[in-house]
Amino acid sequence: MAAKIATAPFDGRIAWATLTSASQARIGAAALEKAVAQAIFERDYGKGPAGRAAEAALEIADLELQLVAIGQMDERLWVEAEFRETAYRIPSALGLVCHGCGCSEHDACEPSCGWVSETRCTACHEDGRATA
Repeated sequence: MAAKIATAPFDGRIAWATLTSASQARIGAAALEKAVAQAIFERDYGKGPAGRAAEAALEIADLELQLVAIGQMDERLWVEAEFRETAYRIPSALGLVCHGCGCSEHDACEPSCGWVSETRCTACHEDGRATA
């Protein structure tokens, strides 16, 4: 069974406030490494050695950020597990997310897709797709 979308989104500010200052420092450093690698990659991709190095650095920084952030954070901040059902708190940066198909206000499933509620898009409503 596919995982569901939790009603409450993941809020990075709330999660950040639960971390120790040492954890915040590790995650912050990893985020800065990733941001700089991404910026260099975007400016110099395919142009020379800096772009090539940035591409490799971006892969490493992305993995490091994932490992550090998830390793330091209480999983209950982004996963809701009850019995055999799992629901994920989708990051709040995405905005509205349809619980039927997973589209968002930033990534519509159809060009004319809109919202009938905060958890259901018009395409799912018209198709009769169930939402959690």
